[in-house]
Amino acid sequence: MRAMSLFDALSIAACAASLVLLFDAAARGPGAAAAVAAALQALVLFHVVQIRAGAFPVAELLAAFVAIAAGAAWVRTSAKPAVTAATAATLAGALQVLRGLRVL
Repeated sequence: MRAMSLFDALSIAACAASLVLLFDAAARGPGAAAAVAAALQALVLFHVVQIRAGAFPVAELLAAFVAIAAGAAWVRTSAKPAVTAATAATLAGALQVLRGLRVL
């Protein structure tokens, strides 16, 4: 078993934050999309599920989708817990995309 990296922890944080978004009525749609994408990404990163799309990196695509969906939820909501969760999920997704692009 390998040790958990920072980006594995970011994946779990994005998953937890997107689940918090499901409890806010204004952000329920984008929150559900972010939750599905974050859960799939966590399952791919922990080698529970294997999704192939040729040579295309599926984990980075899911991270981008999490960042976009959480950003949409951030724009739509005004409650403090939902804004905090949307910010955390957006930042986690953005950091994972930057890592996939080898910027970080």
